[in-house]
Amino acid sequence: SFTAENRVSPRLASAQAISQKQLRLVFDEPVERTNATVLVAPIGAPAVPLSAVHIASEANRLTVSLDGEMSPDVEHEVQVLGVTDLSGNAVLPQFDKARFK
Repeated sequence: SFTAENRVSPRLASAQAISQKQLRLVFDEPVERTNATVLVAPIGAPAVPLSAVHIASEANRLTVSLDGEMSPDVEHEVQVLGVTDLSGNAVLPQFDKARFK
């Protein structure tokens, strides 16, 4: 029998604010959040950068609770660090960011 090793890194496909203090991140495959760090920064507006205080995972989605409220009507960029797929492949830098409003 032949088993192929998964060497493909997961990609952050989208980010969406689901409340002022929570966002949902969707990846192109199931991911592991054990060593995850999530950074959220406003783009081009005077607003406060935020950090994750809790990260919940379900298959290919992470639900992130933030340490403060996101500024309304301001575009934000999220970056994920330390997220891996179930084979241990890390999200690579070119696929670790997404923007949302």
